[in-house]
Amino acid sequence: MNEDEINKWRKSLQSADPKLRLKSIREAVFHGDFQLLPYLMPALEDNTPEIRRNAAWAISAIGVRGVINVLVEHYRAEPSALVRKHISAAIPRMGLLQLRDLMTDALADENEDIIYSAIWALANTDTGKTSTVLYRILKHSSWRLRLAACRALMQTGNVSLEVVETLQLLKEEPEAIEYDKNSLATAALIVSENMNIEEANYAAEPTIDELIASAIGMLS
Repeated sequence: MNEDEINKWRKSLQSADPKLRLKSIREAVFHGDFQLLPYLMPALEDNTPEIRRNAAWAISAIGVRGVINVLVEHYRAEPSALVRKHISAAIPRMGLLQLRDLMTDALADENEDIIYSAIWALANTDTGKTSTVLYRILKHSSWRLRLAACRALMQTGNVSLEVVETLQLLKEEPEAIEYDKNSLATAALIVSENMNIEEANYAAEPTIDELIASAIGMLS
């Protein structure tokens, strides 16, 4: 962007209208110009959570690693669970060392959705220490998070007997049993509607028995 374009963009970013501020943040992602980063930083302090979370995404998408520390600091001070969730998902784009620290914070968050997001962020950015962190979640009180941690560990190839045992114990959880019923119902629907293989793989969640079989296969 040239100087005139940046000045015009800055006016939109500083507008009293949140819709204009949001539009300018999304434009920053489109342009990907590192010159815009200093002007995006104050948007992390905006009164509107929608603005703050989009600013976090914009900063990470532009991809300058030096600003990752700013996002980490804002995560730790951010009162909105929604904004924390988006920051924790944005960080893996930028750097791995800081990721471990932030994900450790996110896994200890009181909001289950944030922990769930952090589990998959770690699974998709294997730092070599990912499995150590994910194994802690196998002791979590939430069946959903234990299941997610098992699947994440399987995705990264870090399967042990503990993963198999955790999955086997999940079969006794009422909500996990309901999850299995829904998975089977979805599979039946896929067959009845003659869905193609690619669509079926996207739509169907594996049953716990299928995950157990896969995990045992990975052990052998």
